[in-house]
Amino acid sequence: MLAATREIRYGEYRAQALKFLAEKLLPHDDSLNKTSQSFANLNCANLINTNLSRVDLRYGNLKEANLNRANLERAFLNHADLSEVKLIQTKLMYANLRNVNLVNATLIGANLANANLINANLIDADLSGANVEKARFGHNQGISDEMKRELKRRGAIFIDEPPREDSKVLVPV
Repeated sequence: MLAATREIRYGEYRAQALKFLAEKLLPHDDSLNKTSQSFANLNCANLINTNLSRVDLRYGNLKEANLNRANLERAFLNHADLSEVKLIQTKLMYANLRNVNLVNATLIGANLANANLINANLIDADLSGANVEKARFGHNQGISDEMKRELKRRGAIFIDEPPREDSKVLVPV
């Protein structure tokens, strides 16, 4: 059934079919969440309130999709195009967002706790009120020094920082 949704040409219809399958399959079995949708084209899809936890959308096209209040916990979204996507109050805990394109994305109130955002492009992304506790950032485009300080204050971890003077290991000569 999921293979058939890939053949639907128009993104909106494809998204509706996937959402329908998610709503029908998830209460009884978790097979959709374990299924790979890598390279999926969900451009402009309306997936509000959809449970897509653990789904594999690596390299997918979700540009301009509406995923407000969706559950993408532990989802694989690395290398996906999420530019201009709406992720308001979306659950992204432990999600893999490595190398993802989040240009102009709206993540207001999203839960990014423990998510991997290393190398994510965050140019003009709105992270207002997002939970970034233990979320890993590093080598990100679009993060100003001020934004970096704010994200750290809210519990984010930055892996690309040079070691501080007091954290260097001293080697005897």
